[in-house]
Amino acid sequence: MLDHLANRCFAQGTNAWTDVNHTAYTITTAGSQGFLNLLPVYLDHILYPTITDEGFLTEVHHITGEGENAGVVYCEMQGREIAASSILHRKLSGHLYPEPSGYRSETGGVLYNLRSLHVDKVREYHKSYYRPDNLYLIISGKIDAPELFQVLAKYENERILPKGPLPAMTRPWMSAVPPYPDSLQEIVPFPTDDEESGNVIIAWRGPKWEEFEINVAMGVLQNYLSESAVSILHKVFVEIEDPYCSDISASSLPYSETAYTFMFDSVPTEKLPEIKDLFFATLYQVVQDDGIDMTRMSDIIAKAILEHLNTVEENPHSAIQSSVIAHFLYGTSDSQLEPSMSPLSHLNALKSRDDQYWIALLQERFIDAPHLCLIGTPSAQLGKTLQKNEKGRLTNQKKRLGPAKLKELGLALDDAMAKHKVQPPLSIIQQFHIPDVNKIPLLSIKSIRNEEPLAQYDPAFLKHMNEGQPGPLPFFLQFDHINSSFVQHRVMLDTASLPENLRPYLALYLDTLFELPLMRDGSLVPHEEVVTQLERDTAYYWAKVGYGGNFFDCGSWSRYVVMEFKYPIENYVKAVQWLREILWQTQFSASRLKIAANKILADIPTLKRKGDFINRTALQELEFGKESNQHAMNFQRQHKFLSALAKKLKKGSKDEVKQVVEDLEKFRSILCDPKNMMVQVLCDFSKVSHPKEAWHTFLPSSFSENYVSQVSPPRFAKEALSPFSASKVAIGISSIETTFLKQTLPIDLTYGHFDEAALLVLLEYLTALEGAFWNKIRGEGLAYGYNISLQLEMARVIFDLTKSSNVTKAYEVSKQIFADFLSGKEVFEKTKVESAKSGCICAIFSREDNYESAGLQSLTKYLKGIGADGNRQLLAAIQKVTAEDLLSVLQKYLKNLFDPASVSIAVTTNSGKVKDTLPKFQEQEVTLQQVSVDTFFK
Repeated sequence: MLDHLANRCFAQGTNAWTDVNHTAYTITTAGSQGFLNLLPVYLDHILYPTITDEGFLTEVHHITGEGENAGVVYCEMQGREIAASSILHRKLSGHLYPEPSGYRSETGGVLYNLRSLHVDKVREYHKSYYRPDNLYLIISGKIDAPELFQVLAKYENERILPKGPLPAMTRPWMSAVPPYPDSLQEIVPFPTDDEESGNVIIAWRGPKWEEFEINVAMGVLQNYLSESAVSILHKVFVEIEDPYCSDISASSLPYSETAYTFMFDSVPTEKLPEIKDLFFATLYQVVQDDGIDMTRMSDIIAKAILEHLNTVEENPHSAIQSSVIAHFLYGTSDSQLEPSMSPLSHLNALKSRDDQYWIALLQERFIDAPHLCLIGTPSAQLGKTLQKNEKGRLTNQKKRLGPAKLKELGLALDDAMAKHKVQPPLSIIQQFHIPDVNKIPLLSIKSIRNEEPLAQYDPAFLKHMNEGQPGPLPFFLQFDHINSSFVQHRVMLDTASLPENLRPYLALYLDTLFELPLMRDGSLVPHEEVVTQLERDTAYYWAKVGYGGNFFDCGSWSRYVVMEFKYPIENYVKAVQWLREILWQTQFSASRLKIAANKILADIPTLKRKGDFINRTALQELEFGKESNQHAMNFQRQHKFLSALAKKLKKGSKDEVKQVVEDLEKFRSILCDPKNMMVQVLCDFSKVSHPKEAWHTFLPSSFSENYVSQVSPPRFAKEALSPFSASKVAIGISSIETTFLKQTLPIDLTYGHFDEAALLVLLEYLTALEGAFWNKIRGEGLAYGYNISLQLEMARVIFDLTKSSNVTKAYEVSKQIFADFLSGKEVFEKTKVESAKSGCICAIFSREDNYESAGLQSLTKYLKGIGADGNRQLLAAIQKVTAEDLLSVLQKYLKNLFDPASVSIAVTTNSGKVKDTLPKFQEQEVTLQQVSVDTFFK
């Protein structure tokens, strides 16, 4: 019921997360009208739910008629229980927080306990803790406060107070936490196919939550020690020719008594025993000899201030919520709320601390305090043992239950699913009227692209923008005027003209981009100084292939290298200089290239253990051709390329080393040619005098004043696809327990066409919470996640299943859902169509829910060719979509989504399950070719 109603209130259903110390339920709506309509019902579902036997079976755990364990929660935990990160985290929590501390718990539950959990225990837990006096309501956004309080008062008077006083309750998390007694080291094996590398965690118990300034100082000290290539730990462990690890990350556990950790990633197995001693030797060196570099410490504090201000600007909701939740959990007085939400005051106070303060903190909290060292060690044998044990457990379970009990369990699940599919009365759903979309404003941005305003703006603004040196610039440049205290540069570099022999340099180029020496005013600036200055001047910077991806994993708009920089607004002119230097003035040092290549290589074994990554990469291998960035950035090809390159840089002749540098120079000259470049500048231009002036000296002198570039047209990922072949593969890895599936169907459709709107509504209809896929896939515990996405830039519709406990059954059911709608057995109901349209409207508004995302939309609208008002037009089109339109686009575009001859499929599962999975897919006329990670990506 709840999600049906949420979908009508400009929300995409509801959500929740569970941390070790709280559960948070979330609802996000476009506009306040739908939020106020839904709030009383939302509270009622949290405080007074019907926790039924049937709901427990589908949502938590059940045993199928075939004797398999399933359920939504069970699928989720099965998908992560044997992952190295989960194993290490459980060990860390268990040691740092001894019995009886609740902080040692696994929030989702361990599989052994889930298999024996009963619904009565869930009911008792809910009765004990889900009470109005243990609930905290956090509301952030634009909303009329008097109207909000009126809604809440009505709910309290009608639903809470009539139930009478509550029994006394001991507030959770107020009792003392048992101390962590003595230092401990433990070897922690984790399952994997290879044994090349592991991880090391070194951790300590920290200050109490209410010691706000000390906790902020601890974070600053961690950053001083480990953040960026010029940090002390990176210099010792990473920035060397034979690195001890690929990266070092610092983190904390924000409990009533905190904990602080350093994680050493991708440590070569033979070096695992060396990490702890070298780490403490490095800290001793700082305390006894080197001391604290107070200039760098000042930079670290200033950077933390910038990052906080940026977070508050970009994502104020989460910035507020995290602090308020912590105060709710641990605060003992209202006076603690303000200091808990004010890291700036603590950071400013730390500016006056001298080096002895930091030395003392390092000595007391990291050197002298009892520590925990966990050595995550890869074990191929453990992977085989776990597979064997799981098969034996299932065999024994089926034998123990017997045919009669299994039949009973199957019937109970069928009954639960039948009850779960009962729809709420339309009369109730229709009481929730869909709000007026026209009352929800989109953020206002004034845009000037290549001298042309994208709308009618006031003359004073246009005059200001042209002050200084007006006139055209010989490259794509877009100015977006927004409300911000920062200036942001977004650069997109077209990679289409890179030749095949140079494209493999992408990974090395991106990894070294911000960590190379550079020429400035005729002098060479060392790479350490480049990193130091860039860190000092920016809130953040990054470079990737496409948007939303990761290293070796291209994002959307994958034909582009994308860079982003964010600076305080007072650095407007300096920001232009930085961009020029990063693009054209860095020097490819052989020693830096060698270090970077080895660092990248160290990360690759870890990637082989990630089921979702392997699944995406396998699908990309089926879809993209040799001229694509996906092909060049493939982790196995990069391993081969970088291994040879590292060897050449270490042992090759001077001519061979010179050739590598020349290749990278040629790579850069092509990539950074102004004709391949789009630059977007976002800031409050009213705070900048002569906004264009700095850009007239942006291009290097090698581009003459008369240089005129023909800007490349927008590039789409579909341009680099291979001829479609409907290929299908299955890959097994031992480090996962559940299954991932991705499937693609070609589609011929352009942005802005009405059918785009209709398809978006169709996919929302099918995949929405309480929709067909929710009920029949997630509801039956067949998979933790599912999705169908429209990827017009790639010319594909992508269907995927994640963390599936029974992937062949989930696939069969998915196929049947489509068949039922295509045959007319299932029809598109008017009320659900309205709800799906509401969910789409929420998704579109979320694209522009802050100036950061609105700025990205401003540029991608150009790439899509839809104009500045493209999202408004899409909203209008969505509102016109009918049930008949949904059937039409289903038949036109998606009728072959489950036709084996029309789709490509990649399946990634546990190594021990591949042989059983192949014939089950074959029964559905899907022929999967079994391949291995090491041989498939050539």
